[in-house]
Formats: sequence, structure tokens, C-alpha cells
Amino acid sequence: MKKNLFFILISFFSSSIFAQAPIMLCDSLGNTCTPYYQIDSAYAAAVDGNYMYIPGGIFTFGSSINKRLHIIGAGYRLDSAIITNTTQISGGIVLGANASGSSFEGMYLTGSITGPTINALQNLTFKYLNIASISLKMSNSLLRSSIVRTGTTNANLFYTGINNEISNCFIADIGQLSNSIIQNCIGIYTVNNSVMNLFKNNIFDRYPSASNSSSQGSGNSLVYNVYTTTCPIYCISSIYAANNILLSEASVFAAGTLTTENMQLQPASAAMTAGENGTQVGVFGGLFPFKLGGVPSNPHVYQKSISPSTNSNGQLPVQIKVRAEGY
Repeated sequence: MKKNLFFILISFFSSSIFAQAPIMLCDSLGNTCTPYYQIDSAYAAAVDGNYMYIPGGIFTFGSSINKRLHIIGAGYRLDSAIITNTTQISGGIVLGANASGSSFEGMYLTGSITGPTINALQNLTFKYLNIASISLKMSNSLLRSSIVRTGTTNANLFYTGINNEISNCFIADIGQLSNSIIQNCIGIYTVNNSVMNLFKNNIFDRYPSASNSSSQGSGNSLVYNVYTTTCPIYCISSIYAANNILLSEASVFAAGTLTTENMQLQPASAAMTAGENGTQVGVFGGLFPFKLGGVPSNPHVYQKSISPSTNSNGQLPVQIKVRAEGY
């Protein structure tokens, strides 16, 4: 993928010269990368397994994603994407029946991720996203280190999808999820029609826009969670509950309350050691702590310096610094 990185850096460099850096469409080996200036043009040219790198800017998907693609933005927080700008998708992303195996990273969606509701898509990956909601049947898939903004009941539906992992996410509503693990998440308040799931190392907390809780579901296990209301016992029908503790919201969060911008815990809070094996609960615990910057897993440009003039040899001094992301 080294060639991929080369072409991506060139596109970022060109963004200082042109109004819009190109979308780079690369093959799975990084042998060939082609620039496009419209998402729909890049999508039309893409084949299964391609990588689509979307630069900073505002874009719209005019077509549903009906291929196995890896779509990577530049991140969704300006403080961490000051060089590249943030990648914003106006509207949502619709997945088609042939999108199994696709992945999405580093974008802000004004809308939602939706897809099939009867036949499950397989092996999807969603990471470092900020989205309104997610509604599709998926199995053997991952939702990690993302913000899912909508807190109303049944905003996020998985249509009995199984063997999924939702980890290190801000997510208030979970509906119709089965045989999956939800760990190190924060803000969970409404769980509907969900069965045989494991909830571990989470913080259950009703943030202001969340709707009322519900008790539908069965066979769930709740272990090593912190909650600021009695929600977990009454909201989720469980066959096993152990090592869950009740703390006040003010004693848990550094800002005294929970928002998408204030998820850090108080250093002295009991929540810092309330997780399994004495670990931290919430989005900053576990093997893959939440990335505040919302940057994707590929190398990220964080500093760029371009001289206003050439040197005595006629060369234009350019310095670009790239940080390798660990996950």
C-alpha cells in the first residue's frame, strides 16, 4: 500500500494549489491509483476490492454502494484534520445487496447508513465515523470508535443481525440486535427487541435527546457496566447480570454530564476501574480506545509546510509530516 500513500500525499499537496483535491481510486494492491473529482464517477469505475480515498470537502453519494469497496475519508474533526480538512457526506450512505465485505472510515455523515433489512450483509466494517443513525441487517460485522448521534427509540436497527461487535462507540439506541457483543460504549439508554447479547464495560446514561427506555428483549448478559440510572436492570431483559455499579453522572464524567464532545471520565471516578479486570469502562477503555480526532486507520497528514518561493537551486522546499495510525 506504499504506492497508495504516495498518491494520497500528492492529492493532499495538490489541495493547496487547486480548489478541490481529487478522490483517489486505488486497486487492492496499490499498484494503480486514479484521480476523480466526482464520487459517482469514482464509484462507476470501481471494482470489488478497490480503495476509495475521499479528501477533505463536502460530497454526496448519488448511487447506493453495491460493490465491495473500502471507502476512507480524511477524518471528521477539524482540529485533527486541519491540513486535509474534514470529509463530510451530505446525506447518507445506502448499501446494496452486494456490499458485503465493505468498510467505511473517517467521515461525517449528515444522514444515516442504511441497507437491506431481510438478507444480512456480511463482514462490514464501520470505524471513526460520525453518523445520524444506522439501520440495516448485518452479521459478522464491526462498528467501532464512532459517534451515532440519534437517541430516539428504534433509530438504530439491526434486524436480528448476529455475531456483530459494537465497541467504543457513543450510541444511545440499539434495536433488534442478536447474539452480539456491545462493549466499551457510552450513552446507551434504549435497547429494544435485542436478544442473547453481551453488554460489557459500557456506561449506560440517558443523554438529553434520548427517548424513554424499553424492556423488550431477552437472554442478554450485563457485566462490568456502569450506569447513572437504574436503566440496565429494567431496560434490558437479562439472564445474567453481575459486577454492574450505579454512579451519579456528575461523579463519572469530567464535564459533569455526557455529550458527544464530553465523554472523558473524571480521573478519580470509580468508573476508571469498574471494567473487567479493573479496566476503564466507556469509550476510552478496552483494546481500541476511542479516537477523539476521528481520523481513519491509514497514515494521516498532520503537518504541511510549503515555502512561498524557491531556493537558490530553483527548488521549492516542501515538508509534509505523516503520522502512522496504530489502528
